[in-house]
Amino acid sequence: MESKTLSNLIIRLTGLCLIVATLQVLPIRLSHAIAIATQIEHHSLAEYIPLVGALIVALVGLALIRFPAVVASKVLGIAPADDQTALSGDTLERVALSVLGAYLFVNGTADLSYTLCKVFLYNHLDRQMQFGEATRFMSADVGFISSAAVQIVAGSFLSLRSRGLVAFLRSMRG
Repeated sequence: MESKTLSNLIIRLTGLCLIVATLQVLPIRLSHAIAIATQIEHHSLAEYIPLVGALIVALVGLALIRFPAVVASKVLGIAPADDQTALSGDTLERVALSVLGAYLFVNGTADLSYTLCKVFLYNHLDRQMQFGEATRFMSADVGFISSAAVQIVAGSFLSLRSRGLVAFLRSMRG
């Protein structure tokens, strides 16, 4: 199997995983959007960010399924001239690390948007019910935000620096 064929397959599978993950959380995000629309008198578009974040993840998944060759050539640097070359371990590692990084980045972004909107919604409801007193920032929210930030940073690093990481792993193996 050629490196480009395998990279296209892995990229398409990643797109499929993103779409399945979105379909899993879309009912939750949709129910939150409906609850916001029915319970808050003056709601803004900022409260719909979790729903928009889930839809962006689905669009990224669709783009990965529809255009895997573009992602392989532009993002991963696999040239079209590499079509006839045999698959090397470094190319496979580079594609796998980049795909893992893209998955972590997109999931971290969706989780961060969901958590920030949840905090915003809870503070908004508490101000309405308690005459202007905002709730305290909960430790679980700090944990969710920091977890999403770590996912975004790790995903960015894996996606953008996969070539250097593969070279580092090769040198560590000897």
